[in-house]
Parts: sequence; C-alpha cells; structure tokens
Amino acid sequence: MTVIASIIVAFARPQWTLVWWPVAALPLIVASLGIWGIGDRELTAPEVGSRPAKWGWRFVQALAAIVAGLSAVVVVLWFLARVVGTWIS
Repeated sequence: MTVIASIIVAFARPQWTLVWWPVAALPLIVASLGIWGIGDRELTAPEVGSRPAKWGWRFVQALAAIVAGLSAVVVVLWFLARVVGTWIS
C-alpha cells in the first residue's frame, strides 16, 4: 500500500516529492522488498502454473526492485547532502 500511495502522490503532486521523498524512502525500501518476497513465494507455489500468472509476478518483482533501488539512491543522496553539505569551490 505504501508503494502504490507513493507512486500516486508522486504523479499527482510532483512538488510534494521533494519534501516527503527522503522521509518515505526507507519504508518504501522495506515495503518493496516485502512485495518482491511475496512475488517470489507465489512463483514457487505449485498452483501457479500458467504462463500469464508467472509473467505478472515477474513484473511485480521488477517493479518492486526498481522502487527499492530508486529509494536506496534517494537515501544515499540525502545522507551525502546532510553529511557533506554544500561545497563551494
């Protein structure tokens, strides 16, 4: 739910993302990895045998990995901005 709500807000109000994105990045990483794990479990389940179902779960996993990766980049950049600050050369 966190991932979906964040994506909707990012597209609906892009100016808000500069304020809340660093705060929401860590929960997005955790939620995305949880969603990826659910997809992994569903792919290994014996009842998922149809090709479209496997393709759908692979898409969910890819989307979750992209969101987690982008959120990790935001956390690293936010951390560097706080630690290093503005350098004037």
